[in-house]
Amino acid sequence: MAGGPWSAVTIGQGRPGLFINFVPTAIAAISPGVSGVVASIVKAPWGPDNQVIEITSEADLRNFFTQSDTAPYNAYYEGHHAFLGGARSIKMYRIEGTGSVKATHQFSDNGSTNIFTINGRYAGAYGNGFSVAVQTNPVVATATDVLIYQGSTLLATYTTSQFARGQQGHINEICSLINGDPNNFWVSAVFNNEGNFTPASVPSPGVALAGGADGAAPIAADYTAAMSALESEAWNVFHADVLDGDIAGIRASIKAWIDGMRNYGKYVAAVIGSDTAETLTVAKTNAVAMNDPAIVYFYPGVYELNSNGIRVMNRGSAYAATIAGMYAALAPGDDFTYEGLPNINGLEYKLNNAQISDGLANGLCLGTFDGLQYKVEEAINSLSRLGANQGDAWKDIQAINTMDAIATGITVSANANYIGKVPNDLVGQNALIGAVRDFLRVMANSRAIEPKYTVGLDPRYVSAGKNVFLYVTIQVIESMKFIYFTIQVGP
Repeated sequence: MAGGPWSAVTIGQGRPGLFINFVPTAIAAISPGVSGVVASIVKAPWGPDNQVIEITSEADLRNFFTQSDTAPYNAYYEGHHAFLGGARSIKMYRIEGTGSVKATHQFSDNGSTNIFTINGRYAGAYGNGFSVAVQTNPVVATATDVLIYQGSTLLATYTTSQFARGQQGHINEICSLINGDPNNFWVSAVFNNEGNFTPASVPSPGVALAGGADGAAPIAADYTAAMSALESEAWNVFHADVLDGDIAGIRASIKAWIDGMRNYGKYVAAVIGSDTAETLTVAKTNAVAMNDPAIVYFYPGVYELNSNGIRVMNRGSAYAATIAGMYAALAPGDDFTYEGLPNINGLEYKLNNAQISDGLANGLCLGTFDGLQYKVEEAINSLSRLGANQGDAWKDIQAINTMDAIATGITVSANANYIGKVPNDLVGQNALIGAVRDFLRVMANSRAIEPKYTVGLDPRYVSAGKNVFLYVTIQVIESMKFIYFTIQVGP
């Protein structure tokens, strides 16, 4: 007796029997895409430069980029505030201009042969603050200790145990210990030569690394390279504290970049913001210039306590990292209108009722104070002048986020499971339709859309050959923003 699953190429082959395939109604379920991820271009004194690195915690942020928030460095501030807003992780790109160099020092054996080199793990003058001591272990005379200091603070001690001093392999073991430590964010070792297998002594606190240098101030091309690197990563909302006064035309470049990705099916958004002392009139002009459902313009600046406990004013462009975190963290159907603004103790400008209404009408996402808390007045994007095929819902971050979540889920699943894999016949078309319906049912159950969606073949076109045309209708559910009461008072 034969049996089991069958395929088109096994029909009529082998032993006779009954063959059964079990298949799902939909070939592959559609699931939501990545969520909660902010992409950011930052400046820092330390950390991987000119590349994308994923930061998933405050500890990662401190280890890789330090806690420096002294201008022009902003990596810690931007990452910390994105997490405050609710980001799950951050794809960070430390931008650095030409000329950056790692700090370094060569170490020799007691016969003056260059045996290994210690470099700063990353480029920058920050690496000049590290020093390295080399000594015989005080307990085991055949072992070597290599001690890493930052100033007078001992960061790590690496002690050999496999190859004794004077034995082949001892120097290579030192380098392997340093490079193999996953918690070493300070230095790296380069093996040069075993020499006589015994490193020369360098007393604590060691010899300082030297020659480390920051790069030149970033230029437009550096930002273009950063955006190109981020384009291939998965994330939801972009933020960078950079203005046209820093890099001429950068806002227009960000807008074109975001819109370009959306046009080819990567549904991302960006949050930008105001400069120091920017008036409401200027802010409105800047937001209207964006006029984009995928670009949020935050205004005004905010007062906070810096790392030294001093009250400082940070421009809206910087604090916009918090709004980017809020946006990225939104589940489909959620909103952050009236959400409290974390970590602040004042606004650069407290707007009155008429100014708030004027700012909202011109596409500003405003920070306001209601006498009790600092909050987001309304979670809107910069779209204030509707274009073709746009309605008022396109102005709401909530509605755009829901539409983007649907588009992303369908796009990712279609690319992975349907395009080039499913025959374009009635069975394949019905499987695709069923998968989209199931996905929209999940969206409806989470109250992101009304449960009266429809999915079917588009009757205006012929679905045949390479082409399938679906027609989908949905109605996005918006959150309550205006509540009106009529209260009848009795005699």
